[in-house]
Amino acid sequence: MFYFTGLLLFLCHKFVEYRRQYYSVATQCILSYEIPNKSQI
Repeated sequence: MFYFTGLLLFLCHKFVEYRRQYYSVATQCILSYEIPNKSQI
């Protein structure tokens, strides 16, 4: 039971870490697309 809980916590931590990286990459992509568009206008 303790092993299963530890595994669940580990997976949850990894998921949060992955999601944070994904959001930071997505934000950079959005910024890199929006900034050139704004400078053209």
